[in-house]
Amino acid sequence: MTSQPTAEQAPTLLVGALPGAVSSLLAAIVEALDVPLADQPADDPTAAALMRQRANEAGIIAASVLRDLNPGNIEGAAEQLRGWTAQAPVTYRSWQQRTAQAAAEEQQLLAEPAPAERGESR
Repeated sequence: MTSQPTAEQAPTLLVGALPGAVSSLLAAIVEALDVPLADQPADDPTAAALMRQRANEAGIIAASVLRDLNPGNIEGAAEQLRGWTAQAPVTYRSWQQRTAQAAAEEQQLLAEPAPAERGESR
């Protein structure tokens, strides 16, 4: 009886351990499934539809690769998925964009001198 590795014992991948075509395909899948959260609740259905579309496309690509594991097919599948992802861009303002904008505005406000420092009085 062999034991399964735990999370602490799980082997780690070294850079370059996977063939380049496989790494490229996995990266394309990650990119396709990286659908940001919508900033506004009204955009949630759009974000959900985009995630469904991209998940379906990633599934199609994965299934096609599993049917034919030659490196040329894997490379072509990664490019196909990247093409589909580019054709279905995020069209709504993301929560992450709003957060980044708010942080930038806060930094700008903090960098401005206070009224007293500018010689202004109330």
